[in-house]
Amino acid sequence: MSWVVARQAELVAALHTEVLDEAAAHAASRPGGTVGAGLGFTLTAEELVPLLNLSGRAAHRLLGQSLTLVEDLPKTLQCLGAGMLTPRQAQIILDEALTIPAEALPAFEE
Repeated sequence: MSWVVARQAELVAALHTEVLDEAAAHAASRPGGTVGAGLGFTLTAEELVPLLNLSGRAAHRLLGQSLTLVEDLPKTLQCLGAGMLTPRQAQIILDEALTIPAEALPAFEE
């Protein structure tokens, strides 16, 4: 089961990249058009709502956790995918990582 959670995180992060790229291309076609990070996050979460039958709040939470795993905690994601961590253990690591400054995350993950 843990590999499913890891793969879902990877796919959600990839969807976010696609949505950001598409939104940036659309914004570039307009004078002075830019896409803020918050808008890109919201657009991706809104894409997840019907895809996974989630509430808006659950989609935002899933996206945030997925991005944290993929971008900030790659070793945790790898261990989750290999079955060395349960989804619950990975959730605890994610929760604790939120309390740590970004520059300290690599050492935290060791």
